[in-house]
Amino acid sequence: MLDRETWASRVLPAMGWRLGLQGSDNDPLADLDPEEKARVESLGIYPNKPLVTQQEWNDIVSYFTGAAPQQLRQPVIGPEQTLDKEQFQALPLKVSAQSVPAISMMAFDTLRHQIYVGDAGQRLFLLDSGLALLNSWSLTGPPAHILFPSAGPARLLLVGSIAPTEQRNGVLFDLNDTANSIAAKPPIVGLARPVHVSLGDIDGDGIQDAVVCEFGHHTGRLTLFPGQDPTAAEPLIARSGARQTILHDVDQDGRLDIIALMAQAQEQIVLLKNMGDGRFSLQVLLAFSPLHGLSHMELNDMDGDGDPDLLVSNGDNWDFSPIRKPYHGVRIFLNEGGFKFRQGAFFPLPGASKAMAADFDRDGDLDIAAISFYDDPDDPIHGFLLLENKGGLQFDRLLMPAARMGKWLTMECADIDADGGVDILLGSYFHNPLEATKLTMKGITDFPQILLLRNRWKRN
Repeated sequence: MLDRETWASRVLPAMGWRLGLQGSDNDPLADLDPEEKARVESLGIYPNKPLVTQQEWNDIVSYFTGAAPQQLRQPVIGPEQTLDKEQFQALPLKVSAQSVPAISMMAFDTLRHQIYVGDAGQRLFLLDSGLALLNSWSLTGPPAHILFPSAGPARLLLVGSIAPTEQRNGVLFDLNDTANSIAAKPPIVGLARPVHVSLGDIDGDGIQDAVVCEFGHHTGRLTLFPGQDPTAAEPLIARSGARQTILHDVDQDGRLDIIALMAQAQEQIVLLKNMGDGRFSLQVLLAFSPLHGLSHMELNDMDGDGDPDLLVSNGDNWDFSPIRKPYHGVRIFLNEGGFKFRQGAFFPLPGASKAMAADFDRDGDLDIAAISFYDDPDDPIHGFLLLENKGGLQFDRLLMPAARMGKWLTMECADIDADGGVDILLGSYFHNPLEATKLTMKGITDFPQILLLRNRWKRN
């Protein structure tokens, strides 16, 4: 799964910390402020005393460095073609004067035909479908997710901190709060780096509940808030890494079930079957190694048989082994009945951060748009990939030259201009100026915050 050098220099030292083998010059807590250091110490993640003998540790190191390959064998990627302006017109856009893009969220409100753009600099921008700025807000943290109820204000989720932390500064609130108007729902505060929220009537009382993914860091959880009541938190899965949920009545019993994507140490897609009366039965649908870096999922009928399949991207590489991994990419898992899945297709894409399905070429089947954020390719054109469905789970790989202008963390697919074609919005995020410098060295001089790929594909 990893090459020898990565085991020896990156992962095994981190393993040693968790076995109580760190020394005074090798302290994982050295850069933390006193409050957070005390919090991490209280968790017992890094023991004060060794849990293994020196000989046992030497044997562990010898095993991994001896069995690991010198290099990972990268997958063979088939032919790639280039999208042209007759298929997608690329329109770069800046919503603020910030020179280094840091777009943390992007969403299209289909009810009001408006675009919300969140910036890690704690700003939120509202655009109309013509990309004109309508409004902006100053916030208390980076926006992570937004939902648009059919009635009432939007519900906005702030992550608190993009950087890993044990602090619980995340909040879910009515967007109207920032304009000092009356909130329809009280804010939910003290969340551990929340990244996603789903709303739905899970308990059948006619009031929408909230399922919040508290990604956290060492600690986190998947949490249910019945009635969106901040005082009624019910932990569903008590571990870090909750990244996304889908509410879906899997067994058609009239109750909404929860499909959850869990990352970090135990990478899984799980089904929380709603048994009623606040009870859930947990079933693991798919399991992966911690190196897979699950990043996004969708339920779509990818093979046209009437059953919902799973479209999954994996490529989160912000960990102890930031190397190019041959198992990162986009996968289709086919529903074989009874909500049991098998892998039907794999499309390599190092650092894949999101994949979304839509009929982009208007031929009646589902294509796939995918972005890569957690990679440093020789050619930044590989930050965006469109997979055109040719039938039988065969897809052509299509690239967009304009994708070279950014590092795409966020993506939204919607008919922005109401012409019947599904457009694509890409949001660029540079975690630090060095990442922008790397693109400059590759000849890129303009860094738009948003790239709109306007669909010009003629109906087939």
